[in-house]
Amino acid sequence: TLEGRLVRYAKDYVAAGAVRYYFPDEFKKGFEVPMGITEEPHRCRIAEHPNWISRIGETTSYLIRSESGHAIMIDAGDVPAVEYVISLIQSGAVVSLDALWITHYHDDHLNAIGMFTQNIECPIISTVSVEEVCRNPEAYFLPAVCDSNVNISVIEDKTSWEWEGFKLTALHFPAQSLYHAGLLVEKGDDRVLLCGDGFAPTGFDDYCPYNRSRLGNGRGYRLCLDILKEYNIHQLVNEHQTEPFYYDEDY
Repeated sequence: TLEGRLVRYAKDYVAAGAVRYYFPDEFKKGFEVPMGITEEPHRCRIAEHPNWISRIGETTSYLIRSESGHAIMIDAGDVPAVEYVISLIQSGAVVSLDALWITHYHDDHLNAIGMFTQNIECPIISTVSVEEVCRNPEAYFLPAVCDSNVNISVIEDKTSWEWEGFKLTALHFPAQSLYHAGLLVEKGDDRVLLCGDGFAPTGFDDYCPYNRSRLGNGRGYRLCLDILKEYNIHQLVNEHQTEPFYYDEDY
């Protein structure tokens, strides 16, 4: 009975986990084959970016650019990403960086924040759950917190505002962590959710107890799924991935 339950659990994990997206060969060899799992799990389809959003190299940062040359940066975890944005400003390709949006407190999304603040002056914004950790990271027993305190201007959950022809909505989005935010960006028929490290083309991206990923209705990824339905969101962007992906109703 126990063995049957564990195998069923393993199959569910394979069907809904992101490890097989990032490390498919290693995961198959080290987990799926030893567990006797041979069926190919369902994947959602890969989408395409609208022309106003792009990943900055192989970093955890994205850039949203308006037709007028104004821009918003998503996360500042890598020095090359900050250097790239500085070069765009210096060359005039970006008229103004109007804000830096922080998805969550992990150091791979904040490592270059010191360099950013020394060279670029603009509001740093996110939700209250992200702000409280970034303002005082040493007070939290959490993995991969940033070494520096970061001053963030809080935007209340589900607050929407207009920017350069876009509609932006700040969302408390407790996916990979309880202290995690999503930014919904809408322009015309395009609706894209920058979901931090939440979700992947194969399901949930990381469900780590140390990050306070909570289980149950109205919590964690279940709450995130509710948000996708509430806002009719289908296209998602994970900052670690170059390609966006599409969650339809069937998936």
